[in-house]
Amino acid sequence: MRPVDYYYGTLMKTFLILSLIALSACDAPVKVRTPPSDAFSNSINTSGNGSTGFNLTPGTTGGTTGGTTTGSTTGTTVGGTSGGINCIKTVTAFHSGLGSVDVCQDSGNEVMFRLGFNTTDQSDGTCVVPMFRDSTGNSLYLGTAQCTKHNQGQVVTGQLQKNRQGYAGYQINSVMVLKYSGTNAFFQCMNAYGAQYNACLSSFGGNTFYQSYCQSQAQTYMTTICNTFKNSYPYSQVLTR
Repeated sequence: MRPVDYYYGTLMKTFLILSLIALSACDAPVKVRTPPSDAFSNSINTSGNGSTGFNLTPGTTGGTTGGTTTGSTTGTTVGGTSGGINCIKTVTAFHSGLGSVDVCQDSGNEVMFRLGFNTTDQSDGTCVVPMFRDSTGNSLYLGTAQCTKHNQGQVVTGQLQKNRQGYAGYQINSVMVLKYSGTNAFFQCMNAYGAQYNACLSSFGGNTFYQSYCQSQAQTYMTTICNTFKNSYPYSQVLTR
């Protein structure tokens, strides 16, 4: 065999071996996309008519590292019908486990809200999380949960915390209303995709060849975690503008 033929044959064998290794390593689609950091899909409940602080939960945490909230206080009753809020509209968040919570957002300040409760809860408490919902029904949380214990007929006004780093450009156009006991599970749901995707990609040394595979794994994980939240805790998300 001539040297050139031997060299060519060796190259072909090497190419075939590498091709087989690559094909067997991952069967994920070639097309990749930038993964979302979180998404809460198809959770909008539009039932009902379309500050300094709520004095809700001092020292709340939440969001990027699991989203638990700590502590709760009795909500402040505000006299009058407006409580200093010029409502865009009033919507009602309802769930049998929540009762009805009337929610209105101030037209001039997106973080200012007024809440009205038709139930008494002096044990667990009710929380509100600022959200952005896009036209496809997916939502992102924009800040920490603010929580209060309350009496039936009580009205509180105050300021939600739009403090999630990197999301200042999103407008608060909805809120998630849930019980304090469900906040940890809610933020686990919201952070599930990003946490699982990063862990998966890290296990492959950050090799973007596995990006599509890790996206699929993250989506499956998020669906499981979010379904656990949805099936275990009362919640209602309402559009506020």
